[in-house]
Amino acid sequence: MPRPAAWRELRDEGLETAAPAALPSLQWPAFLVTQLLQPLPYESSNVFARILRGEIPAQFLHEDEHCVAFRDLAPQAPLHVLVVPRKAIATLGDARSNDAALLGHLMLTAVQVAKQLGHPEARFVVNNGAAVGQSVFHLHVHVLAGRAFAWPPG
Repeated sequence: MPRPAAWRELRDEGLETAAPAALPSLQWPAFLVTQLLQPLPYESSNVFARILRGEIPAQFLHEDEHCVAFRDLAPQAPLHVLVVPRKAIATLGDARSNDAALLGHLMLTAVQVAKQLGHPEARFVVNNGAAVGQSVFHLHVHVLAGRAFAWPPG
């Protein structure tokens, strides 16, 4: 059953697990709470899914059974690589406990790719939702290097 955009907004704002407590005056039917706790629907037409299927060409800097890495088409640093899991996960918030090994693999791959490209120091970023800059809803790790970065980011 497709969910309204408002549910996505609740998830993006971190209210999905706190929704009943955050709005105590509302009666939250069990089916609604269950729906809110489910992963966001994955849209297989996203650009990363199309790259993974070979519909859009990309030169892979890394490829294994769990993920691929390729250069970002709109780089925000001299080195800007994306590490993308083969598994269809829309956001980091949609990952589950059984994805822990995959998440670790993505981070280790990001470090390995940065080092192989001559950057032993790099910034690794995962945006989790539209409100914080995620524009493609297929989980991915940004690998950024080759310039100074400010803190805090943004």
